[in-house]
Amino acid sequence: LENAIRNRTSNKLVLMLIDAWRSEFLFGSHENNHMPFLNRLRLFDHVSSYNAHLQPPTVTMPRIKAITAGIIPSFVDVLLNFASDSMNDDNIIDRLWKSGRRLMFCGDDTWLKLFPGRFLDRSEGIVSFYVNDYIEVGLLISSPSISLIFRTSLFSNDWTAFSDLQVDNNVTLCLKKELTNETISTWDVMILHYLGLDHIGHSLGGESNILHKKLKEMDGIIENIYDTLVRVHNSNFSMLIFGDHGMTEAGNHGGSSEKEVNVPLIYIDGQRIQGARSILFSAIYSIEQIDIVPTLASIFNFEIPVKSLGITFVDQLVPRKRKKDYLMPLVSLLKNSYQITGLLDVANAHLNNCIEDCIKNLEGFCHKRNLSQISLASNIASCKKSLHSVQEKLMTKEAAFKSFSYIFLGICISIMVSCISIWLLFSTVAIAQTVAKTHNEPFMNG
Repeated sequence: LENAIRNRTSNKLVLMLIDAWRSEFLFGSHENNHMPFLNRLRLFDHVSSYNAHLQPPTVTMPRIKAITAGIIPSFVDVLLNFASDSMNDDNIIDRLWKSGRRLMFCGDDTWLKLFPGRFLDRSEGIVSFYVNDYIEVGLLISSPSISLIFRTSLFSNDWTAFSDLQVDNNVTLCLKKELTNETISTWDVMILHYLGLDHIGHSLGGESNILHKKLKEMDGIIENIYDTLVRVHNSNFSMLIFGDHGMTEAGNHGGSSEKEVNVPLIYIDGQRIQGARSILFSAIYSIEQIDIVPTLASIFNFEIPVKSLGITFVDQLVPRKRKKDYLMPLVSLLKNSYQITGLLDVANAHLNNCIEDCIKNLEGFCHKRNLSQISLASNIASCKKSLHSVQEKLMTKEAAFKSFSYIFLGICISIMVSCISIWLLFSTVAIAQTVAKTHNEPFMNG
């Protein structure tokens, strides 16, 4: 059983986050298809497409916390977005690092602040608050020394096509160095965070023609990464491409509109490239963005972060043509059910049944019993239904708790401001009286 799971574990993973990449930028009408390579690739069965729903606030730092820990961030995190501190919650970055994976990063320097010491020393971060630098030279931060340097375009060969929007040039330049024959074997996980699309939205609006150019740039970079991984690693890799949040037609984000809370998520399974078949239509499944967390835990075979509310979608990544194809989904659902059960105040009968059925079927595999694929599929379907039901309740409870926290915080801030105002008022009056008394004393004495 362990060998079967290990054989489905990827040795190399690329996570590519495109900031403010809303769903319609990829899944929109054919006339607005500005990512031709990715849309062609989606028509092969080793690629899975998802519309990932997320919870506000739709701001980068809270979204990174959600993506890595599986938690529902609070609006307090929006305030902290301008002064990111290290991540305290259990998360997939720490899990990967502690399991001995070598992590490389290029992009938004928020990651380096949230996860200090987790990435290779040559990782590079871009300052994320220069929103006009989609056509200017970006500031680049090199970890761990955090030295600021200016970079110009140093592209060559087929990368030159992507050298005109400078904030992302620094990320692509960093990426290019990590895809050489000498360096590609020195990391296990590569995380990329591209900022240019978000910056264009803030500067020119969410409907600007410059967005189309940026999307084509991202598409070309995805193609280069994919081709390099296929050439070097043949099939032992995975790619996950997604947005942290979307943007409105005005190019803004932070709220809860449909365009802000729905982003694409594309998973490429390198282990299925050899037998990949073209398909007529690419289904788009719906998931929660936090579902990334338990899914990556299964792909890389580590424990799910303890506070995660995510539900694994490994069952949608693995084709179930043979009985052994049910192994990884069953193990993934079993681990997820145990982890979610730990978050409940009261035991859930449906989840307990799910756990019992998973254990029974996995024991059947171990003892080579004649298991029915129909019963295995039924086990997976019932588990997913139970997990999603519990997830919905936990997310509602979490949102209600944080709403109360916001109200309480607001009251505390109001009281604090009132106290400061009263103190300033009395201080001003006291100072005025002192000044008046000082000026009047010589006159009175005379």
